[in-house]
Amino acid sequence: MEQFRQFVMEFGPQHWGVALPIALLVNTFAMWFTVNWMAKTGQKESILRCAMCVVLLYIVSCIGIYLFVFPSPLIMIGAVLFWLVASIIVIRSMFELPDGGVGILFMYLFILVAIHGVVRLIVA
Repeated sequence: MEQFRQFVMEFGPQHWGVALPIALLVNTFAMWFTVNWMAKTGQKESILRCAMCVVLLYIVSCIGIYLFVFPSPLIMIGAVLFWLVASIIVIRSMFELPDGGVGILFMYLFILVAIHGVVRLIVA
């Protein structure tokens, strides 16, 4: 756990300068594809709305990851629950979904994992 805490403290400056813009761009297009082509939201969503949703999801994820710095099992369980509930609320409110955003969240995560796998195959 101490190694994870040290990694979070040291990785921050590099992440904000290089990885964040690339991650936001890739995640925006993944969200746009998920919402417009994989889910039935009833309308076509703009890339700007998808970008705003991705930024909010990124903030929620950062808060959830930061909570892992505290080495208490109760806080860790709370961090996972916070991430899950807050992510669903963000997706539901951004795209004005009456039935929730669980399906969109998991399809979005599946697409991101697939993109990660393809990039890893290309780079390796």
